[in-house]
Amino acid sequence: MIGFILAAGHGSRLYPLTLDKPNSVSLEKKLPPDHFNINARPKPLAPVTNCPMISSSLKMMNSLGVDKIFIIAGKWHDAFARHLPSAGPAEVVIRRDIRSNPFWDIKRMAEEEMAKGFRGSVVVLSGDIVSNIDPRPILEYHQGENATATIASTPITDDIRSCSPIALENPGQKSGRVIDYRHKLAQAEALALSSHRNSSVYFFETDFFDLVRDKFGERPLDLSADIFPWLAGSRAAKFMGYATDDLWSDIGEPDYYLNAQRLALEKRLAFPCLGDFYPAGRTYRIGNHRIAGPSVIGNNCDIGAGSLLGPYAVIGSGWTVGANSRITRSVLWPADAGLLSHPEYFSVGAGVSVTNCAAGSGRLEQDAADQIIVHNGSATIRRNIL
Repeated sequence: MIGFILAAGHGSRLYPLTLDKPNSVSLEKKLPPDHFNINARPKPLAPVTNCPMISSSLKMMNSLGVDKIFIIAGKWHDAFARHLPSAGPAEVVIRRDIRSNPFWDIKRMAEEEMAKGFRGSVVVLSGDIVSNIDPRPILEYHQGENATATIASTPITDDIRSCSPIALENPGQKSGRVIDYRHKLAQAEALALSSHRNSSVYFFETDFFDLVRDKFGERPLDLSADIFPWLAGSRAAKFMGYATDDLWSDIGEPDYYLNAQRLALEKRLAFPCLGDFYPAGRTYRIGNHRIAGPSVIGNNCDIGAGSLLGPYAVIGSGWTVGANSRITRSVLWPADAGLLSHPEYFSVGAGVSVTNCAAGSGRLEQDAADQIIVHNGSATIRRNIL
């Protein structure tokens, strides 16, 4: 079985955490040219409890016994080569999206494998979600139904501002034929159509790609915006949906990203921690400072006397925290190995309070709340979380 992880997106809603050079222009926002992160990495490599969030997708691939995983990395090819966690026994191929269109990249790579004798189902996952979804019953359903395409869905919860709803032929059933699919609706509009949304877990048979080419030619296409609405409306192929109540967390917005840290620290999301984990329910005295659980503290951190970290503090490796500081409900990204010789990019000053922030890097010499914080190599940049 082969699998694809879509990982070439801009991550623009998390800018400047995911912005790696000056004068990069988002498709959605324009930031001043000095707003970029010297410690930037793409959204699928953004840390959740100090582990890249793509770990969730790799875990799902391993549970399926995928033999070969293609990571469509685009311009971030080198970053994935440096930061990608272990994928277990599967062979991993990191590919640049030559056409700058993920769907046709998937098709081309699948055809390359078919020319080598591959036959079977293809799994496609988004690299920027974290979830507890078990993909094995979804694959079993897909193959049992002889479906051409199957999409997993999860409930539309109160905290979701927008999503892509999925309507089944029989809304009362957990699974069935998809008869309507809409791309990125506001929550109220989505709930008027269905109680479930796209959860970025897809299974396809190889003839799926030929069907799409016959319909659309080879113009640029998006799975959610173009292909799924057509499949649902045309009945050109057996397009099935499978609903699960497993926890699924979007990371697209800064507040969603911080919420994913909370879910992982509470162990509601089955996600690994890298560093020393301190469970909820008590405050731990570690030498001359304290840590309130749940929190996780990475390696090679220097924590000053009298400081209190947590609850919900995620401190990546390489940070220096000054005396009598307070960090709560915040995540400080691990320092890239190439930047460890620049500790000034990863420091919190004495007596500074950091609350509900995501810092990719920075020299924090004053209190911060509800902000994205980065260092651009010459100055610390702050952007309010809206």
